[in-house]
Amino acid sequence: MKSLLLLDDDDVLRESLKNNLTEFFDSIYEAADIQQALEKIKSYTINFYLLDLNLPDGNGLQLIPTILEHNKNSHIIVLTAYSSIATAVEAMKLGATDYLVKPVFQEDILNAFKFIQTKDKDITLKAVSPKRVEWEHIQKVLKENNYNISSTAKALNMHRRTLQRKLQKKPVNS
Repeated sequence: MKSLLLLDDDDVLRESLKNNLTEFFDSIYEAADIQQALEKIKSYTINFYLLDLNLPDGNGLQLIPTILEHNKNSHIIVLTAYSSIATAVEAMKLGATDYLVKPVFQEDILNAFKFIQTKDKDITLKAVSPKRVEWEHIQKVLKENNYNISSTAKALNMHRRTLQRKLQKKPVNS
């Protein structure tokens, strides 16, 4: 039996994903925040998870240990609109099986779950743009400085306003 938990605070995205994935799962549970997700994890046997990274009451990554405690064979995909290498690495270290960047499509999710089931996925390496490398570095330094903008700007030898402008932009895809 395949069951899925969709954890995302965006009601429209959650409903869209549910409608598109219904035929592939026996049951789909929804949660808009960490508290609702914890209730579902404890109440139901769920083996597939789509977890949003940034939520109103915390971070989706904090659920991964609880999920794996309930079912070691769970397949966990982390979704985020603002990806970074630091959060991707952290997700994988905690036990996530994949990390997808929004906007996410049905095919992306199904491929990620198929990869988990068949272990047959082609890996293609793409050159990373300098802007993407810069954005990743900023995210790393920001995390090292506990998300303090002033300290991060000083560590990067950058004006605080410039850093704030760069952080307001979405990450470059490649």
